[in-house]
Amino acid sequence: MGHVGKNKSVISTSLDDELVAEIERRASAVGQKKGAFLRDLLVNWYERGAPPVGKLDELVQQADAREKADAKSKFDAMPKRKFDAMPKRKASPPKKNRKVG
Repeated sequence: MGHVGKNKSVISTSLDDELVAEIERRASAVGQKKGAFLRDLLVNWYERGAPPVGKLDELVQQADAREKADAKSKFDAMPKRKFDAMPKRKASPPKKNRKVG
């Protein structure tokens, strides 16, 4: 993955010719090049909350949700420290300036 400016990266992949032909057909229909068309598709998907695309992606997101739920339940089960119940420390008196001589 290469970088092309602040907060941007380039992703490269290879696809079957049949899939590329379909991307070119759709991009051409709206006056775009392949890369711009794919970028717009992905940005639109992300802006819609990045819903799962296919069974594999759905399984990944379910696993992520389970891990988050497990982590939250483990955190919730941890004993909590009650700082409010702790005695307050009295402020120490300021130290007198010492002269070295």
